[in-house]
Amino acid sequence: MKEKIKEINDYFVNRLVNGEYIFKESNEHITTVLIDDYRFDVWLSNGPNSVATNISVHNSFMNLDFTPVEQQMIYSNLHNHKLEVKLKQKLDQYEALKKELGL
Repeated sequence: MKEKIKEINDYFVNRLVNGEYIFKESNEHITTVLIDDYRFDVWLSNGPNSVATNISVHNSFMNLDFTPVEQQMIYSNLHNHKLEVKLKQKLDQYEALKKELGL
């Protein structure tokens, strides 16, 4: 049983590390992604060393165990994606304001 749980853990961790997920939403603390229709709320708020999924606090499908290297990679992937989404939102707002002002 332990081997199967580790295999499942490693599968989801590898998908996060490789950026193979669907980005759903993000706030200042948590980024939500879907992997094979399973929801993972990934804690990013305290930096790379605290990246975690925790089903007792959030709505993640399961707790995942990460190595420090995996935490760094996942943090980098999700944080960068979060910034890209925020940049797109700001650019859309900028374009809407330009249009509103007739520029």
